[in-house]
Amino acid sequence: MRTLSRFLVGSIIAAVSCFALVACAVPALLAAYTIYGAGAAAGLLGTGMVAGGAGLAFEQGQANRCQTLVAKGLAVTEVENLTVPGNEEKAAVFEPVFWWPVSASRTNRSATPPADATKGLFAITEHAALLVAPAGTAGLRYPYQSVAQVETDPVNPHWLVLTSSCGRVDILAFSRRDARGFDPDGAAAAAMAIKTHVARVRATD
Repeated sequence: MRTLSRFLVGSIIAAVSCFALVACAVPALLAAYTIYGAGAAAGLLGTGMVAGGAGLAFEQGQANRCQTLVAKGLAVTEVENLTVPGNEEKAAVFEPVFWWPVSASRTNRSATPPADATKGLFAITEHAALLVAPAGTAGLRYPYQSVAQVETDPVNPHWLVLTSSCGRVDILAFSRRDARGFDPDGAAAAAMAIKTHVARVRATD
């Protein structure tokens, strides 16, 4: 009985961790059936389906939230000639900041921003985080309703990594104004400010 329990636990973990991959789950089910019979295989299948259903429900929930944000004009957007609103007196400003989408640097973990990164001013306003780029260049508008995760990178702590509810990921690298190098303190301060705004917005959702 103890051997059966250990086997089932291991098989359940394997099946649940890759429930979306049929090729991964099927061998575990066949092994359970061959060694311990149909009852064990059925139990394993039931557990895997419950986990799979929960995962699909979560993904559907994320998709629905993304659609709602887009419909309300609260999704992350790239905007040319973006400026900080004149009535944002309490905006926190960081400069210079380099921005690029994570897809452009998926295999690049260099501390130095890629050559095509956009250099600009990063402002944390009451309603959104903004990367204000030079005239004629697209900047980034990140409403707090769209923020799914905000963190500093463990390898490059001067990187602020923003993940949206629609699955978009952007990196902002903070540098010192006096050209003395990177600014991890600035990135940490920006991350904390964004988290504070996100918590405020979610409290009134």
